[in-house]
Amino acid sequence: MLKNTSGQECEKQFSLRFHQGAGIPILVSPQVLRSRDLGQLDFSRFDTSKRQVMIVELKNGEWVTGGQKRRLLASGRWLSQVFNAPSLISGFSWKKQKFFAI
Repeated sequence: MLKNTSGQECEKQFSLRFHQGAGIPILVSPQVLRSRDLGQLDFSRFDTSKRQVMIVELKNGEWVTGGQKRRLLASGRWLSQVFNAPSLISGFSWKKQKFFAI
């Protein structure tokens, strides 16, 4: 099933699972992020029970380029300042159905 799933369908399915968790979805305009040289966010939420910002980059495999990693980490630092809370950034491999460190 996973091999034939389109990128949009993967995002839709992951979004349903991710946003069922504890927290409030965070949506940030790509223009705002680009204007600050920050990485665009696939999925993010403020976990109210842990008081932290959670960011997930959805990938087919488990690989993030150096530049993308730098921008995602910068996005996490910026959201940490906005919410006055730590951020947790991870990747999720759709192919392997598991989280990985960024």
